[in-house]
Amino acid sequence: MPLQWVPLECGDEANVARFGHTCTAVDAATSWGTELAVLFGGVSTAPSANAAEPVQHTALDSTCVLASGGGSWFSPNMSGRLPDARAFHAAAAVSQKVFVFGGHVLIDHGSKTDEHGHKRHRKFFQDMWCLDTDSWEWTLLPDLGSERPSARDMCTLSSVGGGGLILHGGRSETGRCVNDTWLFDVVRCCWTPLKCGGPCPQPRKMHTAVVAGNRLLVVGGDRDAGIPLDDCWSLKLPPDLTQDADMAQDLRWTPIRVRPAPSGRFGHAMGLMPEGRWVCLFGGCVDVSTSLLSLTRTYGQSAELWLLDLASFSWIKVDHASSQNASQSELQEQPIPTPRMAHSLTLLSGGKVLLVGGRRREGICTDAWMLHLPITSTLELEGLACGRPERAPEAEEAPASSILQALFNPRKVLSATHPSHTSPESSHHPGPAAATAPASARPSHPPADLAPPPPSAVAAAAA
Repeated sequence: MPLQWVPLECGDEANVARFGHTCTAVDAATSWGTELAVLFGGVSTAPSANAAEPVQHTALDSTCVLASGGGSWFSPNMSGRLPDARAFHAAAAVSQKVFVFGGHVLIDHGSKTDEHGHKRHRKFFQDMWCLDTDSWEWTLLPDLGSERPSARDMCTLSSVGGGGLILHGGRSETGRCVNDTWLFDVVRCCWTPLKCGGPCPQPRKMHTAVVAGNRLLVVGGDRDAGIPLDDCWSLKLPPDLTQDADMAQDLRWTPIRVRPAPSGRFGHAMGLMPEGRWVCLFGGCVDVSTSLLSLTRTYGQSAELWLLDLASFSWIKVDHASSQNASQSELQEQPIPTPRMAHSLTLLSGGKVLLVGGRRREGICTDAWMLHLPITSTLELEGLACGRPERAPEAEEAPASSILQALFNPRKVLSATHPSHTSPESSHHPGPAAATAPASARPSHPPADLAPPPPSAVAAAAA
């Protein structure tokens, strides 16, 4: 049998129909007897007060959780003040806690205007929140340092060990991409800018980043000009970065050029397998233009799955065509996720890969999938069905500087009596969102019959 994606039954316990969210793996075996995948925020749909527009986009402040050991979703009873609804934020885990930074929400003023004469505007966040999965309590962390990163969205946040988190890139309030790198100490609650010498990655948003051993890897993203990036950068990190601020001032980025490799893309998702050797990448928005000379570009979503072998630093595209043991009927019948972007990809223990939500041209993806990769040191892959990039016809009329802008506008209505009349399926102006839904009141614990996950192996650090 070839490797297979398995669609997950989520029921009423989890709203997985969202994009621009985060889904973070948490080792909660001590507290809950299993590994957890914590899903937060993003953009979903909600009923509209406007009869002509029954469904509208809305930014979320809700949290739902997958207990990996039993494959069951639950919605915890949250305590404390909740973060504002948001999308395109960044999140990472330290021990049993999830840290969330930044993001944005589109504020809709209805018939009124703000001080600049606009009927709506993006509100960018620069706050850091902590969710304790032992108590399911959110805490807004104080900023005790003299410096802090600017408000932004579409950035990355990665755990580096020792209570440190690294923030890189994103889109600022001005709409411009940035390429700065910051270290957050979760114990001291302070930010430190990392001063990196030599060449640095171009400013970017909607990229991905993982910490593999002693290196931060950044892959792809989108520039201000709307051009998908196909590069990979490595930042070597010293040990105990949070303990020695001087170490944070002498870092260097290294471009890594290998072929074959994933084509330029943004809005993809990537994660490091807990076993430590493999990085998994799925989907994203790619250039599917048929002519290099065209003044406008055509963009579409991808369903490609790539694996990066950190031992040899080589990319491997996992494709059903490589299966040697599966029949043609098996390859045709196996279900696969549709092409998408702005989804989440969470890598769990035991080779499990969780895919949740996303966005494609038809709208918000409403599904969740699980893939089991029985990867060994010899890469014994039997193949996986992966779709080709899907064309986005509406992008043919849009210049490169305004690629799929409709995907990035989660909204929050201030006045429900004056909704916009824009169609929610418009490629440029999705419909307004309803007010943020309250936190769920479902039980704050996973099902009792969960078995603990298999122990994860600790691999050697990447060179």
